[in-house]
Amino acid sequence: MSTELFDSNGLRREKIVASRTLSNIVWACVVCLGGSGFILVGLSSYWKQPILPFFPQTSLLFLPQGLVMGFYGIAGVFLGLYLWLAILWDVGGGWNEFDTEKGVAHIFRWGFPGQNRRIHLFCRLEEAECLLVRAQQGVLSSFLLLLKVRGKPAVPLGGVAGLSPREMEDRAAELARFLNLPVEADT
Repeated sequence: MSTELFDSNGLRREKIVASRTLSNIVWACVVCLGGSGFILVGLSSYWKQPILPFFPQTSLLFLPQGLVMGFYGIAGVFLGLYLWLAILWDVGGGWNEFDTEKGVAHIFRWGFPGQNRRIHLFCRLEEAECLLVRAQQGVLSSFLLLLKVRGKPAVPLGGVAGLSPREMEDRAAELARFLNLPVEADT
């Protein structure tokens, strides 16, 4: 999730780019092509003729190998279709807007199509207590920046995957200075 920033007197708007990233597009292409290849191999084993000219005929039997390859291919194509739809619908994308003159924060995100596709969160900045920085552990560690609002669950302001701890600290400190809020670590 990356952000683009617009900043003027008392108004700060961060565009959140979630599913429309180059890596997601590359993965969607790879998964679709891989799934299609598995389907073609399964079909060529069923018809006992090579469908792909660069793929020589092998001794692959339709039962059970070709059938399993076909099922894996169908699953891959559906997964690729899901990724392409998430990219098309810009799931998770949106913006954060902080207006210190009006004293409001407005967070907007796109969801999956349906009744709750548009996600709008409003809060008064006077109700905001602090900014929370949450470290997420896993294969690739990342950080999550949250706005803690009195009496409500913490509102995610967007992940900052790919940033070093120092860059994350700088981003959180810059936003905290703008909003005049403290920064806390969320454990």
